[in-house]
Amino acid sequence: MDDYGVEIQGQYDLDQINLQIAGEEASASEFISSKVSVRNNVPTNIVTFRELAPGTVPKKLIVVKKGNPQPPGTNQVWSGVMVVKGTSTAVTAYRVSAELAGPGPHGPGGGRPGPHGAGSGPPGSDRSGGGKP
Repeated sequence: MDDYGVEIQGQYDLDQINLQIAGEEASASEFISSKVSVRNNVPTNIVTFRELAPGTVPKKLIVVKKGNPQPPGTNQVWSGVMVVKGTSTAVTAYRVSAELAGPGPHGPGGGRPGPHGAGSGPPGSDRSGGGKP
C-alpha cells in the first residue's frame, strides 16, 4: 500500500493531535511517522500514513511527551519531534498491542460481549446488551 502525508498544524496539544491521528486511521490508514516542516513561515507537522486494506482499522495509537511513562499494554512504534502547542517537542508514539486489544478495531476487549451480553455501551444505551426493560 502507498504512503501519504497529512498536515497536523503545530498549534494543537497532544490530545488534539491524537484525535486527528485517530480520525485519519479510522479511514483505513496507519500512522508511520511525523516530521517537522515549515509552511508559510510556520512550523507544522507532516504526518506519514500508510494506506491499509479497505475496512482495516489499526489498534489505537497514543502519542505522549518523551519521558512520560509508556501506556500499559502498548508497544513503541515511533519516536521523534513534533510541534505541540507551537513548540518543538520530543514525543513517542505507542500502539496498543494485539494481545491486549483482542479481535476487532475497538481496543481492549475488541467489542466482545461483557457480563451483560452482547454490546459495549452502558445499560440503556443503543449499544447496550443489557438495557432497560
